[in-house]
Amino acid sequence: MSKQKRGRPSGPDKDKIELILRALAANPQGIWVRELARLTGIKRSTLSLYINTHLQDKIEDVHDKALPMRLICLKKEDQTPSYVG
Repeated sequence: MSKQKRGRPSGPDKDKIELILRALAANPQGIWVRELARLTGIKRSTLSLYINTHLQDKIEDVHDKALPMRLICLKKEDQTPSYVG
């Protein structure tokens, strides 16, 4: 008899990724990570993990590295994600 796993399946949460991409698409000029966390309801640490791992090929930094906060936006080729009808 095999044990059933409990909780959410392992790996990135597709709903969180879609939520992040929608918020970024709505802010093409860029958005602070802190503001993105507030808008999406995703904890900043979780959001940073997703940005740095699962979304790194779709997101670019758009500010001077000397600033204490991170401003990000979708890369130009990803401005209209495929899920937007």
